[in-house]
Amino acid sequence: MARPPQASVIGKSARVLYLLVNFVVWIFGLILIAVGGFILQYRDVYAFVYVTSASDLTIGCWILIGLGCLVFLVGFNGVWACVRESVLWMKVYFVFMLLIIIGGFATGILTLTRREEARNTVKRNMMEIIKNEYGKGGIVDTGYDNIHQSEQCCGVSGPGDWNSSYFLTLTGNEDLAVPLSCCKPDMPTDCNYGKPGQPAKPEDVFDSGCGETLANFQSDNMTLMGMISFIMVGLETISLLLVCCVIGTRPVPQPVPDDEKEESVRVQEEEEEEEDDKL
Repeated sequence: MARPPQASVIGKSARVLYLLVNFVVWIFGLILIAVGGFILQYRDVYAFVYVTSASDLTIGCWILIGLGCLVFLVGFNGVWACVRESVLWMKVYFVFMLLIIIGGFATGILTLTRREEARNTVKRNMMEIIKNEYGKGGIVDTGYDNIHQSEQCCGVSGPGDWNSSYFLTLTGNEDLAVPLSCCKPDMPTDCNYGKPGQPAKPEDVFDSGCGETLANFQSDNMTLMGMISFIMVGLETISLLLVCCVIGTRPVPQPVPDDEKEESVRVQEEEEEEEDDKL
């Protein structure tokens, strides 16, 4: 016989903290899924800045959603293992969470150290798109037109960027200076006429460029993603320490001392004798 296992105060506290930390990890997993879904829904607006096709961005969004699902499922496995007191599944949780921590740490380092490179890449891509892609239709035209109007800007550094644009070489655009989306609201339809990159009525056209705005947008997003990655790594590291504590303080059945065994046998024999006497 063995005494029922009794959990220590440290073990109980570790279990409670472990469940709370995993609840927060669940929330971060849902945040990753939500961010990936949001960008996926509006990929036509974002894609033109980074790639000339939405397919690459779509793949990236699904990777982000998949990572969020993995974090959520691993967290769920950890909670289930803790409630069921399954050492095997706690160890499985430990392995998967360790891999996620390594990936999250690497992601945080990359996003925070490559922000300036990303800013320059955004501006360079925008300029290449103006020269070679805008005017062919699709997400590039839609994305640039939306950014021009929403941010009230034109080109990368200003209207002059359009002087060597593929768009102005198309038939019917010989008299245009910039796309119509560079015009301020409620302007006449000829507001974008003039020489390439030099509107005849510059007061009717946005004079500031979009490059700095979008570069800041990219840099801020990378900073945010880096911070989220490190916060997740911190929480997941705490979770690993707690799961080790839960495993180490798991209550183990204690053997009953011999004298208590003898007393138990004696009491049982007396009860049996009493039953025999009654019969």
